[in-house]
Amino acid sequence: AKLHSGQLKSLSSALEYTKRLKQIHSQLEIPFNSRVIDDYMRSLKRDGALRPDHQAPPATPADVQQAARYLAEAEWLGMLIAWKTASRIGDMESIVKSDLHKERDGLWTINFRVTKGDPFRIGNWIPFHLTDAEEYLIQRHLNTLTPNAAFTSLTTERAAAVLGRVRTGLSAHSIKRGALVH
Repeated sequence: AKLHSGQLKSLSSALEYTKRLKQIHSQLEIPFNSRVIDDYMRSLKRDGALRPDHQAPPATPADVQQAARYLAEAEWLGMLIAWKTASRIGDMESIVKSDLHKERDGLWTINFRVTKGDPFRIGNWIPFHLTDAEEYLIQRHLNTLTPNAAFTSLTTERAAAVLGRVRTGLSAHSIKRGALVH
């Protein structure tokens, strides 16, 4: 059967994803279950998720700054850290105060204990850098929270609504894509 270029790109991306996933499983000594990959590939094919025209446009640093005008400070700090760590907004919803650690001036780490990209719940420690002004805002916000309090009230739906106001076509996933492109 003939495949158009969008289908070829989707197939190529899906095969590359499978290859990388196998390598990661091997490095972490996690048994590889091909049924999981088969299910994943079927859902990608069904939803067309890997087609370029189905991808969220990447947000720019200016888009993130403009979004701050529409968000409460605690929400914006969640978006800022999602941008700094190239994370999904949905992953930020599970972050609590004790998951953020200041290493030294400007350098922080965040522990993502539960993420979509970590099905085995191994956890991900991600370092990120903050400017002095950002660090001040984060510290001030953390001082208002109890140890197990949610770091941000930003939800995927709220982020999508705000980013859609900033620029047509942006979605919550535009933060992750934009940070990776940037």
